[in-house]
Amino acid sequence: MKYKLIAVDLDGTIVHQDGDISAGDREAIQHALGAGMMVTLATGRMYRPSARFARELGIRIPLICYQGSLIKDAWDGKELWHKLLPLQIAREVIRRIRRANLLPYFYLDDELYLDEVTERVKEYAQRNGVGFSLVDDIIASLKKKPTEIVAIGEPENVARLVLQLEAEFSSSLLVTKSYSTFCEIGHPQSGKGKALEHLARYLGVKQSQTVAIGDGINDIGMLRWAGLGIVIDSNSPRQVIDAADWVVDKEKGDSFPQVMEKLLGM
Repeated sequence: MKYKLIAVDLDGTIVHQDGDISAGDREAIQHALGAGMMVTLATGRMYRPSARFARELGIRIPLICYQGSLIKDAWDGKELWHKLLPLQIAREVIRRIRRANLLPYFYLDDELYLDEVTERVKEYAQRNGVGFSLVDDIIASLKKKPTEIVAIGEPENVARLVLQLEAEFSSSLLVTKSYSTFCEIGHPQSGKGKALEHLARYLGVKQSQTVAIGDGINDIGMLRWAGLGIVIDSNSPRQVIDAADWVVDKEKGDSFPQVMEKLLGM
């Protein structure tokens, strides 16, 4: 086979609105694994829910989580890569989020911490099958370098925050807006593209032998870096489409299983 390593996004790509992976998509991944292809998940999700999916699918290589801030094995928990935010910058980012009238929370040791619970937070935790830790003061409770910080709220406030952070901290942060209502702030050397490059090198796979499959703005880095970038939905944002080599048109009946079948024949 021409390609050896496939990195697959979760939400919007193979995880659907019901929060699960369809039987057809599961079979397609398992077929690729059985044929000798290496498959990993590349997601913005926390490690624990990502690892559950990986174990169900039989994925045996490390996973890319937290938008590329963490690469970790789903079975033995070994970390290959963990890009933590400097503590001083993390605290300042949380202050900026507060000023932007948004709710901040942070991830530390694969736990979610916040000092205010909203319906959006409850929905997020339920969808991911995780809990959260409620603290009195989110800044005072942040005493170790976090994996990632998230801002959640109204789309216009999120958009303003993204522009502000990108202008003021362009070399110190990676700001990713995967949905209009929240953005994720990580280490500048994180991101799915950089993480996929590191994982491929670790596995001894050439860039030309890698495939990235996604649908969102947070997938652009890995779509551009991979030997073959595939966007799974032709209705994805324009900049995502432009980053891809191959765009799947679901409206014409194309599907993720068909993509995987074609890759196995290349």
